[in-house]
Amino acid sequence: MKRPFYCGSQYSDWVSVNCERCARGYDYEAGTWRCELQRALDEAYLDSGEVTDEVAERIGYEEGLLMWRCAEYEKKEG
Repeated sequence: MKRPFYCGSQYSDWVSVNCERCARGYDYEAGTWRCELQRALDEAYLDSGEVTDEVAERIGYEEGLLMWRCAEYEKKEG
């Protein structure tokens, strides 16, 4: 298990730049996740802040270093 974010503010900033601008982001109209990474991060935020090693790797986290752009980011059209 890994904790990719130092604090809630870092999590919030990262999600706003990545998940909220990603074509795979949360579908507010349907009320469902389109991205299992965002779901895992949201659930971790409400718990201990830890995600599985797989999720950490997939978002671009390496021990002590979080890439600012999610490794699976897909730009929204428009």
